[in-house]
Amino acid sequence: MRGLTKVGGLGILILVVLRMSIGWQLLYEGLWKLDTLSTPKPWSASGYLRNAKGPLRDTFRHLGGPFHLVPGPATDPDDLDWLDPDWVARRWDNWHKRFLAHYGGSLTNRQKANLNILINGRKTYTASLDALPEGLEISTNPGSTFSYSREKKRLNVNGKNHLTPRDTARFMALAAPIANPKTDHDKQQNELRANFRKALDIVNQRQSRLSFKERMRASLLGDPDRAGVDNKKQKGTVDEHWMGEIDKYRLRLNAYEKNLRSADQEFRYEHLNKLASEIQQLRSNLVGPIKALDRELYDRSRRLLTPEQLALGPVPAAASRLRSLSLTTIWSLLIIGGLLIAGLFTRSAAVAGALLLTSFYLVVPPWPGVEQPPGPEHNLFVNKNAIEALALLALACLPTGRWFGLDGMAAVLARKIKTLRKRPKQE
Repeated sequence: MRGLTKVGGLGILILVVLRMSIGWQLLYEGLWKLDTLSTPKPWSASGYLRNAKGPLRDTFRHLGGPFHLVPGPATDPDDLDWLDPDWVARRWDNWHKRFLAHYGGSLTNRQKANLNILINGRKTYTASLDALPEGLEISTNPGSTFSYSREKKRLNVNGKNHLTPRDTARFMALAAPIANPKTDHDKQQNELRANFRKALDIVNQRQSRLSFKERMRASLLGDPDRAGVDNKKQKGTVDEHWMGEIDKYRLRLNAYEKNLRSADQEFRYEHLNKLASEIQQLRSNLVGPIKALDRELYDRSRRLLTPEQLALGPVPAAASRLRSLSLTTIWSLLIIGGLLIAGLFTRSAAVAGALLLTSFYLVVPPWPGVEQPPGPEHNLFVNKNAIEALALLALACLPTGRWFGLDGMAAVLARKIKTLRKRPKQE
């Protein structure tokens, strides 16, 4: 039995290399994730958590709380928040404030104004016009959708309401040139009408440059295929609301959750896989364009900055439970990996690493009846995370840090200090 407690030199070498290999894998993964935090696309645990499967699915999917810190109710891991125009607008307003706070006094007034126009659009679109043609009546109220200021000699279009193509065509028709002008008055009026049409064309082009909020709302609310159509004339009937893609997405999600709770046979899981594929396709079609707008906004805003301002780095992510969890994961990988490589507090680091890997294992456990993510791997009960966790638990039972590591140096130093303390003091 005594021979079972002995480890040969080759065994010691392999165990130390195993400890350092696992430590290096954890450390490198943490370093990679940490490096992304200084880029426009920082790593987040949201994707891993929202794809959780198995008995702890709901726990992991809502572990990070709101997946994006925005004033209002908690957000949904199914990306339903991205389909709410008010939520997206609040998200961008929140980011706008953090952008201004991050770059602070380095921003010029022009940069601030351009950023605000980029997000919210202009309050008014204008074009110079010395005078209106006779008989053309346009409001002089600055709050109107379409107005003319005689004092400033400007044609104005309200930035919130915009001028519709129908209104543009109507005013163009009212300012049509007089056919066969005979008098000087007619020629003068034709010149005024030509100037008006030119100014109207300019202001129409300028108002066509929609802000990001307007583009987002047009995508989510202006497309009947996405948002559906409410028919007030058919109120109280089945035709009151024509379903759009967003409605279908919500129905598919509800059906998936309902069927997931009752799934107990192979054919039910096959139906779930098909439904999950449809949901993924719908989510990509609906949420993809809005997230693309989100990324475009950040890219366009960075173009407003000077090289010196860009050197300050990207706008920090908003504080949230998800961000805290992501940072905790990153620093856990870094600290545990570093301790395993150095052989310092080795047993504690090995146990902590095993617990961390076990949590990764439980997010998508390779158990019968649990849908597995697509990929070349095929596991049953045991996967890479389980193997590494068991290896770390085995290493926690062995003094590998004393064999080769700082634990050994600390033990030698502790023995020397203890010996010095036991020596009698010389008089």
